[in-house]
Amino acid sequence: KVAMGAGDDRLILSVTGGGASNHISVDGGTGSNTFVTASSHGTTTANTFQSFANFQTYEVEGTSATTHDFTSMAGVQTVVVATGEPGFGGWDTTLQDLAANASVIVSGKNQTVGNASNGGQVFGTISILGADATPTDTTLHVKLDNTARVDGTLTVDHLLIGDLPGDPNPIRTLELESAGQRSTSNVVTDLNAATVDNFILSGSQDLSVDLTAAANTAAGPANTHSLLVDGTTLTGDLTLSIDGGLLSAVDAGTTSIATLRGTAGAHDLLHLYGPVLTTGDTHVSGFETIQFGALMGADSAAGTFNATNVSGVTLYDISYI
Repeated sequence: KVAMGAGDDRLILSVTGGGASNHISVDGGTGSNTFVTASSHGTTTANTFQSFANFQTYEVEGTSATTHDFTSMAGVQTVVVATGEPGFGGWDTTLQDLAANASVIVSGKNQTVGNASNGGQVFGTISILGADATPTDTTLHVKLDNTARVDGTLTVDHLLIGDLPGDPNPIRTLELESAGQRSTSNVVTDLNAATVDNFILSGSQDLSVDLTAAANTAAGPANTHSLLVDGTTLTGDLTLSIDGGLLSAVDAGTTSIATLRGTAGAHDLLHLYGPVLTTGDTHVSGFETIQFGALMGADSAAGTFNATNVSGVTLYDISYI
């Protein structure tokens, strides 16, 4: 049994060599406490703690893929994903059954130490599955915390917000914060959130996001939800890529519309790729450029884009289709 005392404590626990956790009890005591691990927990009988209490922050470190199920770890309010080492990132992390109102921070702090203080930070697939919500609050907050000193880029290869078997995802709003300092920037190369409808983008740093699934479109036109991507509180520049098939499906939904809002700045880019077929049910504002095709790995765009409810665009770039 590990029992911390009064004050704000930080417990780093390593379970190595195939050792089990089910004979270990951890208690943070009073104060605001952090539990740090590089191992999977809560997913099997062997790796589930005998008891886990009084840790408000749960931090995932290390250089391996891990999974963390919070069903047996009540009280966690913030999960920090800080995997990797300088020049050695890209690890997958799966978070299951987060408590309602818990938040996630993706931190590059362990990849920007020593001579790598301005280095890039790379994360593989970060999966948030079966997160809980309340009847009045279905929001999940994810912060991209770029820790480079001057102009490094933090990249999440895939951010997945989804279901667990028998535990459908109740999250309908994702707040994505782009944080850092100076000229650093953040990138999510694939944001897959099939049943999330609202994406609120905030923070101080430039942000690039490729949205590939949202608004329940897989359930067909009658069950498709309206889509909102709102960058009005982001003070950095926004590059928003959207799969044309996704946007077209929202536009074609029985009662759904698509609303895409850029920032208050003058350098926002909306990038559409793949098949595009929209009507007046797609509303765009705050983007200075709409580009079709050839960005963030996409190769082409084709179809019809209806600009009836588009405002503020000064350039339609079709040179990459």
